[in-house]
Amino acid sequence: MEHLGDQTRLHLSFRKHTLVTVTDPHTAMKGGDTIKIQPEKPLYFDAAGMRLL
Repeated sequence: MEHLGDQTRLHLSFRKHTLVTVTDPHTAMKGGDTIKIQPEKPLYFDAAGMRLL
């Protein structure tokens, strides 16, 4: 988790993938919690950090 003032970034693990998502800055989540997400307008990147279309 990264608390950034107006938002909190969650660093998630899913199978062999790492996901980063943004949530409300006052989220009650903590490290190690299991959550369910529904991505809206996801962005995808390759291993070099280049955005995939």
